[in-house]
Amino acid sequence: MRHFEIKSSSELTEIDIFGQIGDSFFEEGNTLDSVKAELQKTDTELVVNIASLGGIAFEGLAIHDLIASYPFNTTVNILGATASAGAIIAVAGDTVNISENSLFLIHNSHGIAQGNADDMDKVAQDMRKIDDRMVSIFTNRTNKSEETIRDL
Repeated sequence: MRHFEIKSSSELTEIDIFGQIGDSFFEEGNTLDSVKAELQKTDTELVVNIASLGGIAFEGLAIHDLIASYPFNTTVNILGATASAGAIIAVAGDTVNISENSLFLIHNSHGIAQGNADDMDKVAQDMRKIDDRMVSIFTNRTNKSEETIRDL
């Protein structure tokens, strides 16, 4: 089930992104289209509250880029456990807040593949591209070295 809510006033728009990033076979998740549709209606500062264990990396990367390019000041509040594709989105704000009680997890991309050796090589190449993109985002956001981020 998608857990996406928006609250808006003349000065501030608040978005809650809770649950799955991207749609799955079993549930409707938070997607680029759902976030974009709401942001197009706003022209105020933005607060994004996020608690997500992740989902589809491509959706997380796209939502991150959408929020990062939002023309007004953006604050992201990390609530509870936020991981994987949720973590990618979480660092998109101009300001990122996380409480002592929150958990934050990043990892290399992972997935399931089927096919011959050439198919597996292609999937591995694609996963390395996703990993490189995530490393770039976290390196730029934290000012930590690429090696440090890859170790994490």
